[in-house]
Amino acid sequence: MADYAATGERTEAILSRLRRSPTYARDLDSLPAEAHRARPETMAAFLEQMESRYGGVARWLTDHGLNAEELDLLRAKLRHPLPTRDRRLDSVSHGG
Repeated sequence: MADYAATGERTEAILSRLRRSPTYARDLDSLPAEAHRARPETMAAFLEQMESRYGGVARWLTDHGLNAEELDLLRAKLRHPLPTRDRRLDSVSHGG
């Protein structure tokens, strides 16, 4: 949760990068930067809903096709991001 909350500290930099994309610029500029800020209570509410509705995020992911090895790789990537791209996760993030 702390790293999610820390994203809020980088909101302006993230928005600046996304505004350079025609895909995102118009939508981003339609709201003040504060509206895009990551809020810990939002993530907490999301995780609570995932738990109560689906038995948790891991169960939802496996129920929707992620296998145990992919789930382990995803956990490792989220807990300890690699300095370079981990090609083993391409199939997880790109469905392939």
